[in-house]
Amino acid sequence: MKKIAIEEHCFTQYFLDFLQSRKEFPRIESTLDEKGQKTWRWWNSSQEYQPWLPAAVASKICDDIGESRLEDMDEAGIDMQVLSFSTNIDWLDATEGTNLTKKVNDIFAEAVNKYPNRFAAFAALYLKDSNAAADELDRSVKQLGFRGAMVVPHVNGEFIDDKKYWPVFQKAAQLDVPVYIHPTFPPPDRLKQYSGYPELVGAMWGYGAETGLAAVRLICSGVFDQYPDLKIILGHMGEALPFWMPRLDGRMQSSTSTTLTLVRNRERKEITDLTPLAGKLKKLPSQYIKDNFFVTTSGIFWQPVMQFVSSVLGTDKILFAVDYPFESSKEAAQFIESLAMPDDDKERISHLNAQRLLRL
Repeated sequence: MKKIAIEEHCFTQYFLDFLQSRKEFPRIESTLDEKGQKTWRWWNSSQEYQPWLPAAVASKICDDIGESRLEDMDEAGIDMQVLSFSTNIDWLDATEGTNLTKKVNDIFAEAVNKYPNRFAAFAALYLKDSNAAADELDRSVKQLGFRGAMVVPHVNGEFIDDKKYWPVFQKAAQLDVPVYIHPTFPPPDRLKQYSGYPELVGAMWGYGAETGLAAVRLICSGVFDQYPDLKIILGHMGEALPFWMPRLDGRMQSSTSTTLTLVRNRERKEITDLTPLAGKLKKLPSQYIKDNFFVTTSGIFWQPVMQFVSSVLGTDKILFAVDYPFESSKEAAQFIESLAMPDDDKERISHLNAQRLLRL
């Protein structure tokens, strides 16, 4: 069974070199871990650093997009990867960030041109300059042949439903390509809620919480009423949105104009006449999820979840993904092969939906 994996990450060696050569912070330095294996430290300042990527992951995600990656794909039985650059770079200034994404996209294009039957790509975008990001998406699709874009849920803590970021969504709808929203760490002002349990900040909880909230905020913003053909992809079987559909609909239908009373430092402040979503949006949230969203299997290789999500969204809205190199390509491929569902449904999930959505 053919398999096209669509959440497969690569920072590129160029980005690794860029981080090591920076004179400003943040930057990284090479070191050895307790087993004597090469790894990196991420320096936020001259006094503060944190470990950055396990050595085994770093060697794969910063590869040259060539033979070693193809060997891993062949061993797992994966025919094609859609390459993506998923790290948050909003700490860069406008010129630096825009130039970096252009260079990464050019490197991706070289790999796609060299191995056209094995690789496709999503554009890397620097969202702080949303107009430049829209232009880069246009270039990436029209000139480089990319199949969409990958972005993160927030920019310096500001969620991407803010209208300043809508030029990217407008461009994606115009080009008829999807935008994949990939998790990133919560911003500093939201880290307190994870205090005492650092594991919760990342993939264990914080990633999904940030990305799911970003997706719901996009629905509430009205962006899909403005651009009804906009297509959004969420990994990890939808970042829990499929499970919340009846709750989202019910609370929206019962919403009314509201008065909020805020108390701060013993001072009371009332905010009145908030516009209820029921009077703002053209559809129920569940309908936007069904109409405008696709989900992938990345990192969620569990039959009960697949049964539920396919029952509410249909197998034509689910696409195969690994989350390489953070997850096992073999495990992901074996999961698809072993699904207790008709072969035509497995074919749709494993490759046909990606071929249709991404025109591969």
